[in-house]
Amino acid sequence: MYARADDPDAVARLRDARTTEAPGTWFAPSPRRIIEALSPPARIDRRAIRRLAPGPVVFHLILPPSSSASQPAGVFDRDGVYAVRVSELSLLARVVEGARGPIVGYPLADLGVANDSAITPESIAPLQDATLAIDEGPIREGVEPTVVRLNASPSPEIVRVGAIGEKAIRERLRRRIVFVCTGNTCRSPMAEAIARSRVSKEAEPLETEILSAGLHAGEGSPATPQAIEALREMGYEMETHRSRALSLSQLAGADAIYTMTDTHLRGVLSMDPFAPAERLDVAGDIPDPIGGPLREYRECAARIKEAIEGRLKELDP
Repeated sequence: MYARADDPDAVARLRDARTTEAPGTWFAPSPRRIIEALSPPARIDRRAIRRLAPGPVVFHLILPPSSSASQPAGVFDRDGVYAVRVSELSLLARVVEGARGPIVGYPLADLGVANDSAITPESIAPLQDATLAIDEGPIREGVEPTVVRLNASPSPEIVRVGAIGEKAIRERLRRRIVFVCTGNTCRSPMAEAIARSRVSKEAEPLETEILSAGLHAGEGSPATPQAIEALREMGYEMETHRSRALSLSQLAGADAIYTMTDTHLRGVLSMDPFAPAERLDVAGDIPDPIGGPLREYRECAARIKEAIEGRLKELDP
């Protein structure tokens, strides 16, 4: 059952009809709107909203009393919890998008109507003047939304497992960054080592998988001695690196794929036209130092480091 969250009378009638103390859920039009309205302070929480919505997930976001959140008052629970969801159901999504104000909703079960009951005039008679009812069909076991609490711990807490399991949620929250060059013995492994060190020092760390691969790489070759030395001088280690060929499985689920040249970029996109791939250095191609003196490796590593600093600032603001 749904009502305009900015209509106090409608919200009051919904709340009066509750048979539980569950907070009403704000059905937001988009993940961006949630972040704009509630300003969750933790980066991992903002990532959870972006990665899990729209979908069968209800976020319980805990905000301090001093928060400047602009969430409609009709959704504010007495314990300071905002319940919010971006619906994946096409009909409800269209209603929310077309509404002239924010929409708050309660499941029928919270209003004393059994989940397996059809919506009838008699079943919702006490609420007809205040609400919109959308019959989404009976709720089947395991199809209830998963409930995720945000801003309660260092990482999102799964309160109730429903349509999306814990493993799937953790996989969606994990960040994956892939660096690509030709042979995976110089540029991309240097980028991998630098990025891994940089990510480990983040003030708000995200679980991050960092990979490197080559479009034409053999399997199991070590990084070149010059690349190892250039990075060692900068304080990074990559002695254990072994080359690998780029595969579709490495591209799958990547948040960002950074290539050393435009040629590499075209190669990645030929494998997956929808891959989130970009050239690492916006200024241009990073030349291959293979076969050159140590000085060229040092210059290459320094340029890669500078480019990575800029790229990582763009991710998950």
